[in-house]
Amino acid sequence: IRMTCRYTGKTDGRQREYVLRVVPKSGPPIRLGAWPVLTGDDYGLDGVAPLPRDRISAFEVTNATGRVLLRLSV
Repeated sequence: IRMTCRYTGKTDGRQREYVLRVVPKSGPPIRLGAWPVLTGDDYGLDGVAPLPRDRISAFEVTNATGRVLLRLSV
């Protein structure tokens, strides 16, 4: 998995993070990595999902509380 993200909104000064996770067809989501939310900065993440492709339902980017911000179904 290779992902690049950029946040272009304003931050409120509090430290926040985004989380990339893989969603299996059965079972709970698995966290693959996290990065800080910084205005205007690119963040790249390379990783390996610990599941074969046929067992993956989706990839998600969430905030630290688990709210899904972006979902890519497989």
